[in-house]
Amino acid sequence: MTEGLQDVWPGGRDWGRWETLAEAEPRRGDTLLTDEAGRPLLVLAPFGKGRVATLLSGDVWRWARGVDGGGPRDELLRRLAHWLMREPDLEDMRLSAEAAGGWLDVKATSLRPPASVEVFGPNDRRQVAPLVRSGEYQASARLTAANDGLYMLRAGGRATVATVGNPAEMSADPAALAQLRTFAQKTGGQLGWLEDGTPQLRRVPVGARTAGAGWIGMVENRSGALIRVDSAPVLPPLLVWGLVALAAGVAWWTERR
Repeated sequence: MTEGLQDVWPGGRDWGRWETLAEAEPRRGDTLLTDEAGRPLLVLAPFGKGRVATLLSGDVWRWARGVDGGGPRDELLRRLAHWLMREPDLEDMRLSAEAAGGWLDVKATSLRPPASVEVFGPNDRRQVAPLVRSGEYQASARLTAANDGLYMLRAGGRATVATVGNPAEMSADPAALAQLRTFAQKTGGQLGWLEDGTPQLRRVPVGARTAGAGWIGMVENRSGALIRVDSAPVLPPLLVWGLVALAAGVAWWTERR
């Protein structure tokens, strides 16, 4: 969550100092920011099904007002809010894989990078490959991808997929496309590809065209059927008359007094 935060501040200059800091000793989670003495300033931790973030100072306003040079307050708080909402780009563990010329380049980024990655290749072939530390918070590996197809990778509780070559899963079946096109034409529609642009949705009356250049129609049938109507009094008649009589009696007794 704090990766590259220093580069966000113009010129990479030092951040302004904060005056107060609550004394605390983290019992769980990860300390991402500290003061000059190494005391925790920002601590993040999972808790049950949610997350907890603790900022041990109320001086974040000093960055907004430029005190002592200011600092990246807006970016810090934005990332903090999005991390609490589980934005994937801010996860403490990120796993990525890219295919290049028969190879799979795997990269894992975390405070504690995993030591290995589990790979499921085409035909459900499974292998476990070691990850080599390539930075303080990063581990990577280059794996041989002998067969074209879809590869799924798992490491550190995360999963990702990569496509090698031109597998059958990514190719179109001409026979199936012909059947779809015939069905679409018989029902007044048409066949298109999302890669050509997302079509606009329009309401069209019954019997009109349901597709055109850059749009698809939703038929406005306005059809319905009344099956049955039931009615019932809110209160039983005897109860209503009883309440009326009671109200009349109370009114008579009040006037008499």
